[in-house]
Amino acid sequence: MQSASSSSQKPIGTSNPSLSGASYIVDIAFPPRYFEVCVNIGNYAIDHHEIDISRVNSDSELFELIWDKYKVSRGIRLRRLFLRPRDVHFVMFSVSRDTQYGAGIHKKPDEFPPQQELDKKRYDYLCPITRMPANVFLHYLHRARWNVWGEHTQNTWLRRLPKKLNESVLAEVSQDLATNQQNGQEATMDSDLSFGWGIHILDGPNHAVLGFLLAIGVAVAFVVSGMVVGLAKTQEQGFGVGSFLLAIFVCVTAALYHKLQDQ
Repeated sequence: MQSASSSSQKPIGTSNPSLSGASYIVDIAFPPRYFEVCVNIGNYAIDHHEIDISRVNSDSELFELIWDKYKVSRGIRLRRLFLRPRDVHFVMFSVSRDTQYGAGIHKKPDEFPPQQELDKKRYDYLCPITRMPANVFLHYLHRARWNVWGEHTQNTWLRRLPKKLNESVLAEVSQDLATNQQNGQEATMDSDLSFGWGIHILDGPNHAVLGFLLAIGVAVAFVVSGMVVGLAKTQEQGFGVGSFLLAIFVCVTAALYHKLQDQ
């Protein structure tokens, strides 16, 4: 009996699989959400980015992704030095279904998806419409550039910005012409183009950099004029050369400024 009872007991230190805790990995599916961003890239061309924000829950996360796309569009050329974000528009845009490159702006600066887009669950934003002020948007974008930890952890503007639901703009199929006419969306009749709503970041000249370059030009003109005075022993020639160089620097800076304005 003793051996039978001892044999029926479980060994010490052996856990019962039926009682032991098991860890499970739960794959939570997030509904697809996209944020549309348009950025000027020069020569009147506009780059279009579609950001997957399905797992984004705060303003800081959103603007970090926006800054990453904006930085990619700026490239590594002198655009980064001479340009900076100056304004933001809420726009209705189009992209070609064939090339899917570049975007065209059709309506601005305060365009939001119409009510029928909300009813059909194609777009989402908190009603009534509250446009994010341009200065607030640019401030959030600037802070995202420096990746300041702990700022803008709320979802205040994430809920109010227009977001594409379920499928991306580039993946949408063209709608029936009669449906578009019934909804009054004349622009979406074109089966060659995909239309969407998002934001357009507008660049402008970096005044601080241009002012610094002009200051360098003035300093160079002063040094050269002083050297001419020392060599030629006449102030007229020295200041004449300095004035000529200064005029050249001013003209070059003005031309560069207007070139940047025409982006």
